[in-house]
Amino acid sequence: MTRFFTALFFGSLTLLLPLAAGADRALDQELEFAVYLPELGFPEYAEKIAAQLLKQDPSLQDRLKRVEVKVLIAKRKYAEVEALLKSLPNFDALTQEGWIAVAHGHLQARELEAAQKVYAELLNRFTNATPQQILDNKTNLMQSAYMLAEVADKRGDLPGAIGAYQRLLAMPDIERELSSKLQCELAVLCVRLAEQEPDAVKREAALEKVEKIASDIMWRGVNLYFYQVTVTFAHVQLLRGKHEAAQHAIMKDLDQIQKIS
Repeated sequence: MTRFFTALFFGSLTLLLPLAAGADRALDQELEFAVYLPELGFPEYAEKIAAQLLKQDPSLQDRLKRVEVKVLIAKRKYAEVEALLKSLPNFDALTQEGWIAVAHGHLQARELEAAQKVYAELLNRFTNATPQQILDNKTNLMQSAYMLAEVADKRGDLPGAIGAYQRLLAMPDIERELSSKLQCELAVLCVRLAEQEPDAVKREAALEKVEKIASDIMWRGVNLYFYQVTVTFAHVQLLRGKHEAAQHAIMKDLDQIQKIS
């Protein structure tokens, strides 16, 4: 109830306040408020604010599409919002934010398969993008790839989750610490895939991928991820039935691991 009266109060004030000339900050605040309202469960108030802002300043039409996207998602009109997004430039930040919002809407409704499809299609649109287009959209692309991995994992789609991590690691200018974190998580997924894989050749291919990841991380020096990947590497040896090799993997770096712990 508090949320309702807060939205009603501030929404009413927004409708009553005319736009002051040059009041860019106030304008941005009103727009952000309108964008936020549908997530609170008040898409109708968002529409009213958007209509008022557009009436006072028709040049806001493109920026107000963010509100329109959120309103349509709140009303679960996915066909309409997808049609709207497809009319926008592929590599525009607003377009990516819109698709992420659609996926988030599916997640809130626990429609994991639909959310996974949206995230995957968003990333696929950048298959032939230029390096600059990827850099310009890097934050949204990384968010989408990480969420794709999480959703795929929840659905039991380990190959899909692994593919999403590989996309993340292929992004330009990834910080070393973040790269190590992502590689550790990828290694764990590969081990889980190997545990489920009945085909010996495919299982060994997954384990070899883990070994390569472990080598990359260990080469960077001793840190938290060195410890994590050492344990994962030992797990690989256990899956191969090499118990002595697993013990050796832990013991040879025990001094280094104890310094981290």
